[in-house]
Amino acid sequence: MKHLITYKLYSPLFEKLTLVDEDVELIYEKYFKSDIEEIEKTSKVKLEMFERSYSDTSILISDESKRGHELTPCKIFINQGANAYAPSNQSIYISINLSAFNFVIDCGGDLKEAANNLPENQRTSFLREFTKEKIKGSIHHELTHWLDDVFHNQHISKRIKKQQLAGTRDIRGKSVNAEKFEIQAQIHNIKQLYNSFSETWNEMTFKQMLSLSPALNAVYNQLSGKELLQWKRDLKTRMSREDLLGRNMRD
Repeated sequence: MKHLITYKLYSPLFEKLTLVDEDVELIYEKYFKSDIEEIEKTSKVKLEMFERSYSDTSILISDESKRGHELTPCKIFINQGANAYAPSNQSIYISINLSAFNFVIDCGGDLKEAANNLPENQRTSFLREFTKEKIKGSIHHELTHWLDDVFHNQHISKRIKKQQLAGTRDIRGKSVNAEKFEIQAQIHNIKQLYNSFSETWNEMTFKQMLSLSPALNAVYNQLSGKELLQWKRDLKTRMSREDLLGRNMRD
């Protein structure tokens, strides 16, 4: 007789860092590292870089991802044009920003020259699209959504279905990016930033930290008014809980 394997599902109210650093490294090294390092050395972006690929969650090696794969396996699409977790077809999408990539190619392939063709206030965020921090943050973010959904009774899947029925990305009049399940994933973007910038972390302001992440900076610029203030409070609360809130980020 086969033994039944049971897993303790986390409470939806119990937020914690998802321990998938080794999975993030695996995906980054397999699909992105060589191209990112070449761009860092040469400032050249080539059409053959960031090749489309396909895998699934069976390649992942962390304990949490192994449990997640047994419960709800997912396909993994690499460089297919999006960063997303799509529970409706059990898929995870992880990609370079293809709009930024195509823009550089259209500008002749030189990253710095392409950046100079943009308004000054967009250049820094644009250049950060081609950094390991950005890519690893995206990988961590989407893996977290998948595992959060698997271990928390498919609460993200249910939320997405409600959005689709309502025909909006907002929930109860609130931007999806300000929801707690998005903050649960956003904290992993910040963890990836901390891994790279720990030596200067306590010198940064909150806004300076956000500017290091194109994804987080986009959320900051999208939100406004009370919703922006609440998002900042919620995100800083999570950062403090995970010991990621630098001394100059509290105000």
